[in-house]
Amino acid sequence: MHQIGEEIKGIKSRMSDLTKQLESMRIGDNSSRLVDDTDWSRKTYGHEVEKYFVGMKEDIEQLESLLTTDDKSKGAISICGMGGLGKTTLAAKIYNGEAVQRCFKYRAWVCVSQQFQPKTIFQRLLKQLLPNEAKERDEDALVRKLCDVQKNRKCLIVLDDVWEVDHWNSLRHAFPIGEADSKVLLTTRNQNIAPAEYVHHLKCLSEGEGWELLQKIALPNNYSQELPTAERKLLEEYGMEIVKKCGCLPLPISVIGGILRHEKTSIEWEKVCRNLDSYLQHGKGLEKDKRVEQILDLSYNALLTI
Repeated sequence: MHQIGEEIKGIKSRMSDLTKQLESMRIGDNSSRLVDDTDWSRKTYGHEVEKYFVGMKEDIEQLESLLTTDDKSKGAISICGMGGLGKTTLAAKIYNGEAVQRCFKYRAWVCVSQQFQPKTIFQRLLKQLLPNEAKERDEDALVRKLCDVQKNRKCLIVLDDVWEVDHWNSLRHAFPIGEADSKVLLTTRNQNIAPAEYVHHLKCLSEGEGWELLQKIALPNNYSQELPTAERKLLEEYGMEIVKKCGCLPLPISVIGGILRHEKTSIEWEKVCRNLDSYLQHGKGLEKDKRVEQILDLSYNALLTI
């Protein structure tokens, strides 16, 4: 349990400024080079997203179509939703997808988050789009260069985790939206930002998708298929209850799944389910984003008492 606690503590530390799914990542190899490690306070890796990715098929198809169209009126697109829904996971799936890679030779990704520094964001974007140019520039020069690159090359830029309207307003002038074939994809939980020509509202997983995600994390390699039928049914019963208590949100399902990965009996699952219910009972009526925070705290505190 100490080891599990340390793992969860690490997760909480990396998520100190957000309550998102374990969804952030270092984007895989592409023609415009990898993002620096320093660019990622939130990162997993592309193969992990593939391994645990569940649902969102229609979301992917719709957003890929919007991004790859030649319609310049769709130059900026937002993925909007509460923390824990999987906005970054969805954006990364699209960013690394074949359709987008074929359409955009030049791509760049930066996490905006609450530690907002426009000049640093512009520098990191340019470093990915022009990896061989290490010239130091002031902020105005960075903006001019960034605009020129987007006008002369077909680029996709992802601004992940934009928190405030003012943040977007401070960045927007660096993107010639509607004037070029380049496009910008944002993820945000703030519906008031909605800066884009198109806003895609992400929904929760279905209960079936939530159970599929929980199984992938907690019971990898079809582990449950090797169990007696009665035990397998109990795991599914408790698993479905856990999914419901997590509000069908990928983040809390993923966190609880990481704990259950070490506890593969129905007795332990029942304890986790009971503790989860007990911990959340005072929070009935809370919005789902608050429940995400509760479950992150729970995963580190209450559940470790089992």
